[in-house]
Amino acid sequence: MKDKVLSIISKYNMLPAGSSVLVALSGGADSMALLYIMLELKDTIGINRIEAAHFNHMIRGGEADRDEEFVKKLCKDLGVKFHAMRADVPGISAQTGEGPEECGRRLRYEFFEKCAPSEFKIATAHNLNDNAETMLINLIRGTGLKGLCGIPAVRGRIIRPLLSCSRMEIEEYCREKNISYVTDSTNLEEIYIRNKIRRHILPTLQEINESALQNIYAASQHNRLDEEFLENECRRVSAGIKKENPYGLSGGISISQLKTVQAALLTRFLKSEVKEECGIELSQRAAYTLSDIISTGAGRADIGRGYTASVRKGRLYIENYTEREVKSVNIDLCKGDFCYEGINIRIIDAKEIDNCKNVNKKFLNCLLDYDKINPNLILRQRKEGDKITLARRNVTKSLKKLFNEANIPPRLRSSVPVLAEDNGKVVWVAGFGADKSAIVDRSTKRVVVIELPTRENI
Repeated sequence: MKDKVLSIISKYNMLPAGSSVLVALSGGADSMALLYIMLELKDTIGINRIEAAHFNHMIRGGEADRDEEFVKKLCKDLGVKFHAMRADVPGISAQTGEGPEECGRRLRYEFFEKCAPSEFKIATAHNLNDNAETMLINLIRGTGLKGLCGIPAVRGRIIRPLLSCSRMEIEEYCREKNISYVTDSTNLEEIYIRNKIRRHILPTLQEINESALQNIYAASQHNRLDEEFLENECRRVSAGIKKENPYGLSGGISISQLKTVQAALLTRFLKSEVKEECGIELSQRAAYTLSDIISTGAGRADIGRGYTASVRKGRLYIENYTEREVKSVNIDLCKGDFCYEGINIRIIDAKEIDNCKNVNKKFLNCLLDYDKINPNLILRQRKEGDKITLARRNVTKSLKKLFNEANIPPRLRSSVPVLAEDNGKVVWVAGFGADKSAIVDRSTKRVVVIELPTRENI
């Protein structure tokens, strides 16, 4: 097992010499083996510091407390710095509406990120069996290729050194090294789909082929490569579509252009665009429904959370009929940052722009030169007579004409945020960008950044 761990660490460059690592330590066989093998390999691969973190979900009562005390004492005996956190996962999940498993995972990783210094890697004990279980769960529930990529060996600073080791190998390692561990009694409860797969389906697959786990892992690696290729192709296609349709789905995308996109890429593009513009995850079924609408060039469908897809004049639109009107509010930028109903306006140094470009893909449309505008602004909806000169067009147009060109339905136009100076001059319109007189250029020293919660109906 030691050789397998060394191999995967080397393959994915998980722990460059001098790295430090925080081990996610539940007390079970997998995480205990992970801690011990990290300690065993510390000098071999040049690990600087090893620490451990335990998250108590407060689900199993006294048993969970026992686990926490067990790993706390172990770390003290081993001289490993120990971090612990308790959270009432059942109570919190009931408040947030998340499932207990989803909520626990989110809180657990937030804790790991919080207690691990920035230079640390975070090691979790996911193994070959976990990878197979995850793929089978996704397959049973329904998934595309992305759900069949298994568990990634590396995700950001999270590493999984045991991913190529089976649970049997891990338990054998614990026996050989005389490593004690605790057993989670819920692992035996068959009310959980993962436990049913673990106790019945995987053993049957291994009876059919003793290399089943390894073969599933190999398939997940192939799938991941294919997924990366398709994602890159989707980005390429997306760039071409957006060049011709700069306002996206909410401004309408040409049906004839969408029909030229291969089916495998079309559903990906639609999912990506809907998530970016509307902030919702488009289900596979809804993506296929949109594909059918594109194929026929007509139709209408609800896609969730108040959003509707429809075809008008040869274009596909995504609209939200629950969109609220923008209410007028005065802004004094001299007083600093501003926040109102999810719209954030802040002032940054021009040198910080490169660090902020990942806010969203339309970032450059949400910038103003602070020193070129009157700091007394009004956030409002469009008014009769409003006009703007967009730099990329260098033509002054009324907002009414711009909205007509973008095919924004009249009923939705009052939901488009507009920033105007107190003299009435429009300096920015959501989805269109800044007036030419207020754009950011090389001489800009201070930048006004406008952040929208999602790019809805703009």
